[in-house]
This record gives sequence, structure tokens and C-alpha cells, in this order.
Amino acid sequence: VIGVRSKVEDASVRAGAATESLIQIIHSSNEKESKSGSKALCELVEENSQIRNSLLSTGFAQLVLHTLTSNTQIETKSSSSYSSTPENSTPIFIKIGLLNVILKLSEEEKGLESLIILIPGKRLKDSINGRIQQTLR
Repeated sequence: VIGVRSKVEDASVRAGAATESLIQIIHSSNEKESKSGSKALCELVEENSQIRNSLLSTGFAQLVLHTLTSNTQIETKSSSSYSSTPENSTPIFIKIGLLNVILKLSEEEKGLESLIILIPGKRLKDSINGRIQQTLR
């Protein structure tokens, strides 16, 4: 809405604004809202290459990695230390929603370099070494 009213002509700026709000909806603690946000973003990725390119170039993979690997830390009332418990971790439906978007992004072969951070280093190294050995045979 802001991009239209302000007459923002840069398509990548408009795409970034559109995806940002949907990413926030995916992170909603309301499961129904989160799933709706994921579904909407998946549909946009499928229909609009500018949206796909925006997600691939603006750090979406890093955001997904952060969400998958970190737990929310909250300050306890009894002390100033921080604790992290399973109850405070990111709900599984949020992780699934983000992974659904990653899956949709990966269906097209172009521009997947930014998603490489989601592959653990050892697994990537083993895969590359395996391919090199197959090539040498």
C-alpha cells in the first residue's frame, strides 16, 4: 500500500516490503495466521519472480537459519540470568512454514547460492568431495 501510494517504482523495494510483512505473519504465535502467511508467501514466490529474487537477495535464508537454530531467550524474574527452555523455543508450525517457503524457492534452479548457508558445512564438504571423486573415475 505504501509503495503504491508513494509511487515507489523500484520493483525490488516493493517486493521487499511485501515479503517483510508476510514473514512477520509467518512468525505469528497464532498457528492459523502463521500458516496463512506461509501459504501466501509460497504462492507469491511461485507467481512472481521479483518476490522470489527479493527473498533470495535480502537475507531470508539467514533469517530461516536463525529461526531454526536458536531459541527465544527470556529473562527470568528470579534472577538476571537468561534461560532457554523448550517452551520458549520457536513453535514447529513457524519452522515448517519457513521451510515450505525455502522449498518453494528451491524449485527453480536459478539463484540458489544464498540458500547454501542452510546446508551444514560437513555435509556440503562430503557432497562436494563425493562429486569430485565421481568425476575423477
